[in-house]
Amino acid sequence: NSLFTRFNERYDAMNDRLEDIRSGSNIDEQATRKTLVDYFNLCAEEFLFFDEGYIHPAAWRSWCRGMLYYLNHDGIRCVWDDEVSTDSYYGLTIEDIRDGAALTHRA
Repeated sequence: NSLFTRFNERYDAMNDRLEDIRSGSNIDEQATRKTLVDYFNLCAEEFLFFDEGYIHPAAWRSWCRGMLYYLNHDGIRCVWDDEVSTDSYYGLTIEDIRDGAALTHRA
């Protein structure tokens, strides 16, 4: 699926920066916020395509578990809470992410 591949490629391009932010290595506040907003936008796009039936539930579950990994970090969660209050992420909420992470897949 090319959609899935593109999402993973975009995530891979920002993975090191996200890990730096999570570990506290990234001290440039403006660059940090830009990276996080880019990541949140990517997550919201994945949510939109999942909601429309284009993303397999197992892939969405894995993506949500990854989101929770980052959102369990206080600094990242603070930016998320601020950003999501603008309602600019296709309605994606922390509850959607938690629900997605808990999905079970049946063949």
